[in-house]
Amino acid sequence: MESRGDITFVMPAYNVGRFLEESVGSLQRQTVADWKLIIVNDGSTDDTLEKAERLAAADPRIRVLSMPKGSGSAYQPRKRGILEATTEWVAPLDADDRVEPEYLAKLIARQQETDADIVYPTMYLPPYKGEEERVVTPTDAAIREGVHEGRDCVKFTLNGWRINCNGGLIRKRVYEKAFAENDSSLTYSCADELLTRQIFVQNPRVAVSEAKYFYGPNEESITRKKSRVLFNILINNRELIRLTRKEFGRESEEYLQAQKGAFHSYFDVLKLQNRYEFSKEDLVFCEGLLKEMRSEIEMELLEGNVSRKYAFLYKRPAWMAKSAMRLFRK
Repeated sequence: MESRGDITFVMPAYNVGRFLEESVGSLQRQTVADWKLIIVNDGSTDDTLEKAERLAAADPRIRVLSMPKGSGSAYQPRKRGILEATTEWVAPLDADDRVEPEYLAKLIARQQETDADIVYPTMYLPPYKGEEERVVTPTDAAIREGVHEGRDCVKFTLNGWRINCNGGLIRKRVYEKAFAENDSSLTYSCADELLTRQIFVQNPRVAVSEAKYFYGPNEESITRKKSRVLFNILINNRELIRLTRKEFGRESEEYLQAQKGAFHSYFDVLKLQNRYEFSKEDLVFCEGLLKEMRSEIEMELLEGNVSRKYAFLYKRPAWMAKSAMRLFRK
Protein backbone atom coordinates (compact mmCIF):
# COMPACT_ATOMS: atom_id res chain seq x y z
CA MET A 1 0.00 0.00 0.00
CA GLU A 2 1.66 3.19 -1.16
CA SER A 3 -0.34 5.74 0.79
CA ARG A 4 -2.35 5.66 3.96
CA GLY A 5 -4.68 8.23 2.40
CA ASP A 6 -5.57 5.78 -0.35
CA ILE A 7 -8.50 4.30 1.62
CA THR A 8 -12.23 5.00 1.47
CA PHE A 9 -14.66 3.64 4.02
CA VAL A 10 -18.03 2.86 2.41
CA MET A 11 -21.13 2.88 4.62
CA PRO A 12 -24.64 1.94 3.42
CA ALA A 13 -27.20 3.62 5.68
CA TYR A 14 -30.89 2.84 6.09
CA ASN A 15 -32.76 4.10 9.16
CA VAL A 16 -29.65 4.04 11.33
CA GLY A 17 -29.94 7.54 12.81
CA ARG A 18 -29.47 6.28 16.35
CA PHE A 19 -26.25 4.42 15.44
CA LEU A 20 -24.65 6.68 12.85
CA GLU A 21 -22.77 9.11 15.09
CA GLU A 22 -21.21 6.29 17.12
CA SER A 23 -20.18 4.39 13.98
CA VAL A 24 -18.65 7.44 12.28
CA GLY A 25 -17.13 8.49 15.60
CA SER A 26 -15.21 5.21 15.74
CA LEU A 27 -13.57 6.24 12.44
CA GLN A 28 -12.82 9.72 13.69
CA ARG A 29 -10.99 8.17 16.64
CA GLN A 30 -8.67 6.12 14.40
CA THR A 31 -4.96 6.36 15.13
CA VAL A 32 -4.57 6.67 11.34
CA ALA A 33 -6.45 9.84 10.46
CA ASP A 34 -5.84 9.97 6.70
CA TRP A 35 -8.96 8.29 5.27
CA LYS A 36 -12.18 9.13 3.43
CA LEU A 37 -15.76 8.05 4.11
CA ILE A 38 -18.72 7.78 1.74
CA ILE A 39 -22.11 7.39 3.45
CA VAL A 40 -24.83 6.19 1.07
CA ASN A 41 -28.34 6.89 2.32
CA ASP A 42 -30.73 4.21 1.06
CA GLY A 43 -34.12 5.89 1.32
CA SER A 44 -34.13 6.30 5.10
CA THR A 45 -37.34 7.55 6.71
CA ASP A 46 -35.75 8.57 10.02
CA ASP A 47 -33.08 11.23 10.63
CA THR A 48 -30.23 9.25 9.01
CA LEU A 49 -29.74 11.65 6.10
CA GLU A 50 -29.90 14.73 8.34
CA LYS A 51 -27.27 13.31 10.69
CA ALA A 52 -25.05 12.16 7.82
CA GLU A 53 -25.11 15.62 6.24
CA ARG A 54 -24.33 17.23 9.60
CA LEU A 55 -21.34 14.92 10.04
CA ALA A 56 -20.12 15.69 6.52
CA ALA A 57 -20.43 19.42 7.07
CA ALA A 58 -18.17 19.14 10.11
CA ASP A 59 -15.59 16.76 8.60
CA PRO A 60 -14.22 17.25 5.04
CA ARG A 61 -13.25 13.58 4.86
CA ILE A 62 -16.94 12.60 4.76
CA ARG A 63 -19.16 12.62 1.68
CA VAL A 64 -22.89 11.80 1.56
CA LEU A 65 -24.71 10.23 -1.38
CA SER A 66 -28.35 9.15 -1.69
CA MET A 67 -29.89 6.34 -3.71
CA PRO A 68 -32.76 7.36 -6.03
CA LYS A 69 -35.05 5.15 -3.93
CA GLY A 70 -34.68 2.59 -1.18
CA SER A 71 -33.18 -0.63 -2.54
CA GLY A 72 -34.09 -2.89 0.38
CA SER A 73 -30.56 -4.25 0.54
CA ALA A 74 -27.09 -3.07 1.59
CA TYR A 75 -25.74 -4.42 -1.71
CA GLN A 76 -26.82 -1.56 -3.98
CA PRO A 77 -25.79 1.39 -1.76
CA ARG A 78 -22.52 -0.40 -1.01
CA LYS A 79 -21.90 -0.89 -4.71
CA ARG A 80 -22.67 2.79 -5.36
CA GLY A 81 -20.20 3.92 -2.72
CA ILE A 82 -17.48 1.56 -3.93
CA LEU A 83 -17.78 2.72 -7.53
CA GLU A 84 -17.76 6.37 -6.42
CA ALA A 85 -14.56 5.87 -4.39
CA THR A 86 -11.45 7.36 -6.00
CA THR A 87 -8.98 5.38 -3.90
CA GLU A 88 -7.22 2.06 -4.51
CA TRP A 89 -8.56 0.56 -1.30
CA VAL A 90 -12.11 0.27 0.06
CA ALA A 91 -13.03 -0.45 3.67
CA PRO A 92 -16.67 -1.55 4.14
CA LEU A 93 -18.36 -0.55 7.39
CA ASP A 94 -22.03 -1.00 8.24
CA ALA A 95 -23.64 2.02 9.87
CA ASP A 96 -24.74 0.10 12.98
CA ASP A 97 -21.25 -1.32 13.57
CA ARG A 98 -18.06 0.27 14.87
CA VAL A 99 -14.32 -0.40 15.02
CA GLU A 100 -11.53 -0.02 17.56
CA PRO A 101 -9.17 3.00 17.36
CA GLU A 102 -6.27 0.87 16.04
CA TYR A 103 -8.47 -0.85 13.44
CA LEU A 104 -7.10 0.82 10.33
CA ALA A 105 -3.50 0.75 11.53
CA LYS A 106 -3.72 -3.01 12.12
CA LEU A 107 -5.31 -3.67 8.72
CA ILE A 108 -2.62 -1.63 6.97
CA ALA A 109 0.17 -3.40 8.85
CA ARG A 110 -1.22 -6.83 7.96
CA GLN A 111 -1.60 -5.85 4.30
CA GLN A 112 1.98 -4.64 4.14
CA GLU A 113 3.17 -7.82 5.85
CA THR A 114 1.31 -10.16 3.47
CA ASP A 115 0.80 -8.17 0.25
CA ALA A 116 -2.82 -9.39 0.37
CA ASP A 117 -5.59 -8.00 -1.82
CA ILE A 118 -8.08 -8.48 1.02
CA VAL A 119 -7.44 -8.20 4.76
CA TYR A 120 -10.36 -9.08 7.01
CA PRO A 121 -10.64 -8.06 10.67
CA THR A 122 -11.81 -10.18 13.58
CA MET A 123 -15.49 -9.59 14.37
CA TYR A 124 -16.63 -9.14 17.97
CA LEU A 125 -19.87 -8.59 19.80
CA PRO A 126 -19.35 -5.46 21.93
CA PRO A 127 -19.51 -5.64 25.74
CA TYR A 128 -23.14 -5.75 26.91
CA LYS A 129 -24.58 -5.55 30.44
CA GLY A 130 -21.27 -6.26 32.13
CA GLU A 131 -20.30 -9.10 29.80
CA GLU A 132 -16.91 -9.10 28.08
CA GLU A 133 -16.59 -8.62 24.34
CA ARG A 134 -16.49 -11.91 22.47
CA VAL A 135 -15.54 -13.14 19.02
CA VAL A 136 -18.51 -13.76 16.72
CA THR A 137 -16.79 -15.93 14.11
CA PRO A 138 -14.09 -18.11 15.70
CA THR A 139 -11.30 -18.59 13.15
CA ASP A 140 -8.82 -21.40 13.64
CA ALA A 141 -5.12 -20.62 13.77
CA ALA A 142 -4.35 -21.98 10.30
CA ILE A 143 -6.83 -19.56 8.72
CA ARG A 144 -5.94 -16.66 10.99
CA GLU A 145 -2.18 -16.90 10.55
CA GLY A 146 -1.92 -17.91 6.89
CA VAL A 147 -2.28 -16.09 3.59
CA HIS A 148 -4.82 -17.79 1.35
CA GLU A 149 -5.83 -17.92 -2.28
CA GLY A 150 -9.38 -16.62 -2.64
CA ARG A 151 -10.69 -19.81 -4.22
CA ASP A 152 -9.50 -21.75 -1.19
CA CYS A 153 -11.46 -19.36 1.05
CA VAL A 154 -14.82 -20.27 -0.50
CA LYS A 155 -14.98 -23.46 1.56
CA PHE A 156 -14.48 -21.38 4.75
CA THR A 157 -17.85 -19.71 4.05
CA LEU A 158 -20.11 -22.64 3.17
CA ASN A 159 -22.51 -24.42 5.53
CA GLY A 160 -21.34 -22.10 8.31
CA TRP A 161 -18.74 -19.33 8.39
CA ARG A 162 -15.19 -20.07 9.51
CA ILE A 163 -13.86 -16.67 8.45
CA ASN A 164 -15.31 -13.22 9.13
CA CYS A 165 -16.02 -11.28 5.94
CA ASN A 166 -17.48 -8.11 7.45
CA GLY A 167 -15.41 -4.96 7.19
CA GLY A 168 -11.79 -5.20 6.14
CA LEU A 169 -9.51 -3.62 3.56
CA ILE A 170 -10.20 -4.63 -0.07
CA ARG A 171 -8.66 -3.47 -3.34
CA LYS A 172 -11.30 -1.57 -5.28
CA ARG A 173 -10.43 -3.40 -8.51
CA VAL A 174 -11.45 -6.71 -6.88
CA TYR A 175 -14.94 -5.32 -6.33
CA GLU A 176 -15.06 -3.78 -9.80
CA LYS A 177 -14.25 -7.11 -11.45
CA ALA A 178 -16.92 -8.91 -9.43
CA PHE A 179 -19.53 -6.31 -10.40
CA ALA A 180 -18.54 -6.49 -14.07
CA GLU A 181 -18.52 -10.29 -14.35
CA ASN A 182 -21.72 -11.04 -12.41
CA ASP A 183 -25.29 -9.79 -12.15
CA SER A 184 -24.80 -6.67 -10.02
CA SER A 185 -28.45 -5.58 -10.05
CA LEU A 186 -29.18 -7.71 -6.97
CA THR A 187 -31.54 -6.30 -4.36
CA TYR A 188 -32.30 -9.22 -2.05
CA SER A 189 -31.26 -8.67 1.56
CA CYS A 190 -28.24 -10.99 1.86
CA ALA A 191 -26.79 -10.40 -1.61
CA ASP A 192 -23.56 -9.17 0.01
CA GLU A 193 -22.88 -12.75 1.06
CA LEU A 194 -23.00 -13.90 -2.55
CA LEU A 195 -20.71 -11.01 -3.52
CA THR A 196 -18.10 -12.27 -1.06
CA ARG A 197 -17.93 -15.62 -2.86
CA GLN A 198 -17.90 -13.93 -6.28
CA ILE A 199 -14.86 -11.99 -5.11
CA PHE A 200 -13.14 -15.09 -3.79
CA VAL A 201 -13.39 -17.06 -7.04
CA GLN A 202 -11.26 -14.35 -8.71
CA ASN A 203 -8.47 -15.74 -6.50
CA PRO A 204 -7.22 -12.64 -4.68
CA ARG A 205 -4.75 -13.10 -1.82
CA VAL A 206 -6.64 -13.08 1.50
CA ALA A 207 -5.33 -12.52 5.01
CA VAL A 208 -6.90 -12.08 8.45
CA SER A 209 -5.98 -9.40 10.99
CA GLU A 210 -6.49 -9.03 14.72
CA ALA A 211 -8.14 -5.63 14.08
CA LYS A 212 -11.41 -5.51 16.03
CA TYR A 213 -14.69 -4.96 14.16
CA PHE A 214 -17.65 -4.69 16.53
CA TYR A 215 -20.92 -6.04 15.18
CA GLY A 216 -23.94 -4.11 16.44
CA PRO A 217 -27.09 -6.28 16.45
CA ASN A 218 -29.76 -3.90 15.15
CA GLU A 219 -33.25 -5.17 15.87
CA GLU A 220 -34.64 -2.63 13.39
CA SER A 221 -32.56 -4.03 10.54
CA ILE A 222 -34.64 -5.23 7.59
CA THR A 223 -32.96 -8.62 7.92
CA ARG A 224 -34.35 -9.02 11.46
CA LYS A 225 -37.96 -7.97 11.03
CA LYS A 226 -40.69 -10.52 10.44
CA SER A 227 -41.28 -10.26 6.70
CA ARG A 228 -40.62 -12.09 3.46
CA VAL A 229 -37.07 -10.71 3.63
CA LEU A 230 -36.31 -13.59 6.03
CA PHE A 231 -36.90 -16.01 3.16
CA ASN A 232 -34.13 -14.48 1.05
CA ILE A 233 -31.69 -16.97 2.51
CA LEU A 234 -33.20 -19.41 0.00
CA ILE A 235 -32.22 -17.14 -2.90
CA ASN A 236 -28.69 -16.83 -1.61
CA ASN A 237 -28.22 -20.55 -1.07
CA ARG A 238 -29.68 -21.32 -4.49
CA GLU A 239 -27.12 -18.97 -6.05
CA LEU A 240 -24.30 -20.54 -4.03
CA ILE A 241 -25.22 -23.96 -5.43
CA ARG A 242 -25.04 -22.55 -8.94
CA LEU A 243 -21.77 -20.73 -8.31
CA THR A 244 -19.97 -23.70 -6.77
CA ARG A 245 -21.26 -26.04 -9.49
CA LYS A 246 -19.91 -23.68 -12.16
CA GLU A 247 -16.59 -22.88 -10.49
CA PHE A 248 -15.69 -26.14 -8.74
CA GLY A 249 -17.85 -28.89 -10.26
CA ARG A 250 -20.31 -31.39 -8.84
CA GLU A 251 -17.59 -33.61 -7.38
CA SER A 252 -16.05 -30.85 -5.28
CA GLU A 253 -16.16 -30.36 -1.52
CA GLU A 254 -17.36 -26.81 -2.17
CA TYR A 255 -20.41 -28.06 -4.06
CA LEU A 256 -21.23 -30.60 -1.35
CA GLN A 257 -21.03 -27.92 1.35
CA ALA A 258 -23.21 -25.55 -0.70
CA GLN A 259 -25.75 -28.36 -1.07
CA LYS A 260 -25.72 -29.00 2.67
CA GLY A 261 -26.15 -25.31 3.42
CA ALA A 262 -29.11 -25.09 1.06
CA PHE A 263 -30.67 -28.22 2.58
CA HIS A 264 -30.39 -26.76 6.07
CA SER A 265 -31.80 -23.41 4.93
CA TYR A 266 -34.86 -25.22 3.55
CA PHE A 267 -35.69 -26.38 7.08
CA ASP A 268 -34.66 -23.07 8.65
CA VAL A 269 -37.36 -21.40 6.59
CA LEU A 270 -39.96 -23.97 7.62
CA LYS A 271 -39.00 -23.25 11.25
CA LEU A 272 -39.57 -19.53 10.60
CA GLN A 273 -43.04 -20.31 9.30
CA ASN A 274 -43.77 -22.23 12.51
CA ARG A 275 -42.45 -19.40 14.67
CA TYR A 276 -44.21 -16.43 13.03
CA GLU A 277 -47.52 -15.63 11.42
CA PHE A 278 -46.81 -14.50 7.85
CA SER A 279 -49.25 -12.96 5.40
CA LYS A 280 -50.73 -15.14 2.67
CA GLU A 281 -48.74 -13.19 0.07
CA ASP A 282 -45.49 -13.80 1.94
CA LEU A 283 -46.23 -17.51 2.21
CA VAL A 284 -46.94 -17.73 -1.52
CA PHE A 285 -43.63 -15.95 -2.18
CA CYS A 286 -41.86 -18.43 0.10
CA GLU A 287 -43.53 -21.42 -1.53
CA GLY A 288 -42.12 -20.36 -4.90
CA LEU A 289 -38.61 -20.09 -3.42
CA LEU A 290 -38.90 -23.48 -1.75
CA LYS A 291 -39.84 -25.07 -5.07
CA GLU A 292 -36.87 -23.45 -6.77
CA MET A 293 -34.59 -24.66 -4.00
CA ARG A 294 -35.86 -28.21 -4.33
CA SER A 295 -34.98 -28.13 -8.02
CA GLU A 296 -31.35 -27.39 -7.09
CA ILE A 297 -30.88 -29.75 -4.13
CA GLU A 298 -29.47 -33.17 -5.08
CA MET A 299 -30.61 -35.62 -2.40
CA GLU A 300 -28.60 -38.46 -3.91
CA LEU A 301 -25.50 -36.41 -3.09
CA LEU A 302 -26.71 -35.57 0.42
CA GLU A 303 -27.71 -39.07 1.49
CA GLY A 304 -25.39 -39.95 4.37
CA ASN A 305 -24.21 -36.34 4.67
CA VAL A 306 -27.28 -34.95 6.48
CA SER A 307 -29.37 -36.27 9.35
CA ARG A 308 -31.65 -39.20 8.54
CA LYS A 309 -34.56 -37.47 10.25
CA TYR A 310 -34.39 -34.41 8.01
CA ALA A 311 -33.65 -36.49 4.93
CA PHE A 312 -36.88 -38.36 5.67
CA LEU A 313 -38.83 -35.11 6.14
CA TYR A 314 -37.42 -33.61 2.96
CA LYS A 315 -39.05 -36.40 0.95
CA ARG A 316 -42.46 -35.32 2.28
CA PRO A 317 -44.48 -32.27 1.18
CA ALA A 318 -43.37 -29.04 2.84
CA TRP A 319 -46.63 -28.68 4.79
CA MET A 320 -46.19 -32.16 6.24
CA ALA A 321 -42.53 -31.53 7.15
CA LYS A 322 -43.50 -28.24 8.79
CA SER A 323 -46.20 -29.93 10.88
CA ALA A 324 -43.80 -32.67 11.96
CA MET A 325 -41.20 -30.07 12.98
CA ARG A 326 -43.82 -28.32 15.08
CA LEU A 327 -44.34 -31.61 16.93
CA PHE A 328 -40.58 -32.01 17.45
CA ARG A 329 -40.60 -28.79 19.48
CA LYS A 330 -43.21 -30.09 21.90
